[in-house]
Order: sequence, then C-alpha cells, then structure tokens
Amino acid sequence: MKRLLLTTLLATLLTQLSFAQTEENCFASSTTILTLVTDHYGHEISWTLTGSGTVIASGACYPNNTTITETFELPDGEYTFTIYDSYGDGICCDYGEGSYTLENGGEEITSGGEYGNEETFTFCIDTEGVVMGCTDPTAHNYNPEANQDDGSCETCSDGILNGDEIEIDCGGMLCEPCNDCLSDPITTLVLRTDYYAYETSWAIIQEGGATVASGNGYANNTIYTIDLPLISGNYEFIIADTYGDGICCAYGSGYYTLSNGNTTIASGGAFTYREVTSFCIDADMPRLAGGRTSTTPTEKSEKVPITELDFNGMDFRIFPNPAQDELNLDLSLLKDIQNIHVVTATGKVVRTINPKDTKSAIDISQLDAGIYFVTIATTKGVLNQKFIKAK
Repeated sequence: MKRLLLTTLLATLLTQLSFAQTEENCFASSTTILTLVTDHYGHEISWTLTGSGTVIASGACYPNNTTITETFELPDGEYTFTIYDSYGDGICCDYGEGSYTLENGGEEITSGGEYGNEETFTFCIDTEGVVMGCTDPTAHNYNPEANQDDGSCETCSDGILNGDEIEIDCGGMLCEPCNDCLSDPITTLVLRTDYYAYETSWAIIQEGGATVASGNGYANNTIYTIDLPLISGNYEFIIADTYGDGICCAYGSGYYTLSNGNTTIASGGAFTYREVTSFCIDADMPRLAGGRTSTTPTEKSEKVPITELDFNGMDFRIFPNPAQDELNLDLSLLKDIQNIHVVTATGKVVRTINPKDTKSAIDISQLDAGIYFVTIATTKGVLNQKFIKAK
C-alpha cells in the first residue's frame, strides 16, 4: 500500500511539474513560425508538431543546406515540437551549420541544432486578453493598449516614409529634423507690387495639391508683408503674372521674398508668367489661427487667414488628370476671363485657349511627359490647376 501511495504521489508531482513548466512557456500569439536550416544531409531531418496527442504538422526529407519556413495558426492549447535526425548526429555542426528556431509573436519558443537522435520542447498558446499592436513607444503608431507586438511598428529607422515624416526617417513629431527642411512655424512673404498689381497673384500648395494660402487683387506700388503659419510638410510657392512680364522691371520695381526665420526660400521679380519654388517645413508648433502683418511707411496692412481663397467660389475643372492626348476644361463657373494658358513648371507658355469657350478640349498629345499648369486670368485674379501629361 505504501508503495502504491508513493507511486501515485510521484506521478502527481511529475504532472504538476510538467504543467508548471508548460505554463512558463506560454505564448500570446496564435501565429507560430518554424525556421529550419538544413545541414549537408537534409534527408536525415524530420519534425512533428503535436497537440492533444495528435500530429497537426510535420516535415521530412529536405534538400541539403536550405532554409525552410513553416507558419502555423494555433488555437489556445498545449503543443509539443519534436525534431529528429535519423543518423543521430543532429544538424550541427560536424556536417554543416544546420539550425532550427520556433518563435511566436517575435519571441523565441525554442531553438537549437546540436542534438542526437531527437529534441523535444513543450509549450502552450494562450491568447486570452491579448491586444495585438505596436508596443514600441518610440514608433509613430505606438498602441499603449497593446500587450503583444504584431510587427507593425513604423519607426524613424525603418527606411520607409511613414507617420508624419517629412522625408524618409526624418521630420515630424518623433524623428530628427530633416537637414534640408526649415524649422520656423512662420513663413513670411514680402511682396512689392509693380504698376499693374492686378496681374499679380501667388499661392502656396501643400503636397497632395491643397492650396493652403493665396493672394491677389493687390494695390499698385505697395509693399505687403504676410506671415503664414505652416504645419510640417512639403510645399510649392507659386507667384504668377497674367501679362507674362513678371513684376520687375519694365513697369515698376516689384519684387518678392519668401523666407523662414533667417533663411530665404525664394526671391525675385523678373520672371514671365510664373515662378515656382519647392520647400519643406519641419516645425513643432501647430498651425496658428490666422496670418500676422507688420507696417512700414510703404506697406499696406493686411490680415491673411491661412486658408483664404479668393474668387468667391469660382472654380474650373480639368479632366482627366493625368491626361495623355487631350485635356478637357469646364469653365462654366467662371466669368470675365481674360486669357487661358497652358504653361510648364518653369513658366513657358505651350498652349493658348480661346477664353470664349466654356467647355474646351486641349490637344496635349505633342507635349512632353511631365507637370504642367492651366493658368486662367480673370478680372478678379488668377486661378491655377496642375495636371500631369502622361507618356
């Protein structure tokens, strides 16, 4: 009787110990991955994955010196992984550098290669209460609720443009500033008009095509200082003249300067129909509610809301975009059109359209592939839309 009790107690203790060891080796993801690197005798290698006494996956007879990856979606439960070598010398290191790794959710379950006939490891899957997501607090998409990393983290060192990065792995709220971006949240435009100020207009276009600031309808021979709060991003500054003679120097000494802090982004005045400058902002300060101006003896004071668009709802449509052979214009909402041009990004006029046509089709089949602008001058100012000429 004593021997029976002792045997029963020993079996119970072994069961409890096995259960405790399994509990310590529990993993929270339902996805388990086996990576197997064979040695010079891949045909000797085999493995099994069992659950509840049933083989649920297995493999054998592999090519030599090859990497094999197997992925398993496992429900909650206890599992045993066993790897074999029919010759009894494992897969490392006398006859090649073979190895195996079993992992779950980025965590290693077991690994090895130096064994004899076989090696066995028991583990469990327990996904209850698991919240998958990015657990790296330095990542753009960090999820504070996640307790199991799913490999989705977008970081400042992954070589991918993501989050609010201005360029790859730089800019935005988390990454180091980009070397070629400007850091002041206020960009300032100083504009002196010539004798024909009604011909002059400007706009700041954010990457993606949204106009975030614009201006026209200015007085002659006047200096305007316009402070523009810009959030982090890539921008184009466009200044245009409907007559095509710029703002200097035949009919007045007009000029413009766009600056950020102590850095001049663009300046000039002697252009034709337009001048375009690209720049980027990497500033921590959020966008302000409106513009800020200063006053000098030759300056007209002006408040400029950051999203102000003139023309009172007037607009025109171009389609398709990109276009290959023909670009359609719908000008039905515009009035008092003075001229219509298609110009290159450097301001060269390549097409002129009859402003009396409310719906026009422009032949662009002979244009080189690239970026162009449709520029429409009205008595109230200038409207611009960018399109792409496809190959």
